[in-house]
Amino acid sequence: MAKKFAALSLLALTGMAQAAVIPAGLQAGITTTQVANWGWSECARTGSDTYNVTIASIVSSCNKGYVGMAVWDKAANTFAIAGFGERAVVTTPIYDDYNGDDFATTQNWSNGLNWYLTSDQGSGSWGFTTSHQTALYSADVNLENGLNNFLGAGETETELAAGLSFHVGYGFLNGGWAFNPDGNSQTYLYSDNYERVFFTADANAATVPLPPTIALMGLGLAGLVATRRRRAGKAAA
Repeated sequence: MAKKFAALSLLALTGMAQAAVIPAGLQAGITTTQVANWGWSECARTGSDTYNVTIASIVSSCNKGYVGMAVWDKAANTFAIAGFGERAVVTTPIYDDYNGDDFATTQNWSNGLNWYLTSDQGSGSWGFTTSHQTALYSADVNLENGLNNFLGAGETETELAAGLSFHVGYGFLNGGWAFNPDGNSQTYLYSDNYERVFFTADANAATVPLPPTIALMGLGLAGLVATRRRRAGKAAA
């Protein structure tokens, strides 16, 4: 009985260990190995000048509970910037068109990032920012270097904004986009040196214990099995 209990418990721990880890907030300079070790799988990738990929096809391919967006830097062999959030937040349009929302700001947070997406009936952006002051009319205006940039609603930024903005139009990814990993390092992307990458992971990832916790649980189970064996021996005697 004790052996059966231990086997089932270790099997459960193995399943927990295989679930993904969701890194909180904006990530910069991470590698493919890191992303794979976290348990994420790539679900879409496009070049910087790609025009014929639909948002719907990406949403369909990235069909697990969490979705990540990243910029792949070919020269550095790393993801220059990445963010990970709940699929329902990342992939749900929150405004119609950048021309019609000049006086609005989005608060659409998941996992420490503010996400935005234009509907397939308009043009605008798809991405995330660390700022609470993202004007919907043109997301990458908010990614310009430093503070006090024009927000479109007649206000200026008072919060440093980092993040990425993939240009979209009427349901398609457009060529040209921008990212800013720290609020002071904006990069506009029109070159083949960069690619847009999407990831997906299981929805139960947020409950995964860290490796030390798993190890402690394993020791606890081993101790429980040993205790039951000692009790069984005394009963037999």
